[in-house]
Amino acid sequence: MNDYISREEAEKRIDEALSRVFVVPVGKPILSKIPAADVKPVVRGKWESHGEGFKWVYICSVCGFVDGHPMNDRMNYCPACGARMEE
Repeated sequence: MNDYISREEAEKRIDEALSRVFVVPVGKPILSKIPAADVKPVVRGKWESHGEGFKWVYICSVCGFVDGHPMNDRMNYCPACGARMEE
């Protein structure tokens, strides 16, 4: 599994570590040649019961999307905002 890190922070740390050896910063030229990954932050939520007599109405805790499926047929992510649903 890959670890995703901040390019700016990596450049800064490389330059700090190598500043005693090199006169010019080297972090940016080295890391600028590595392609960036296309990632987005993971948003976590949970299905919350509507609680007002509607047996199968659950609401996304992140965006408020209303889902009317039974809990065992429900997706593990919100189809509206993409939040991963935790148990």
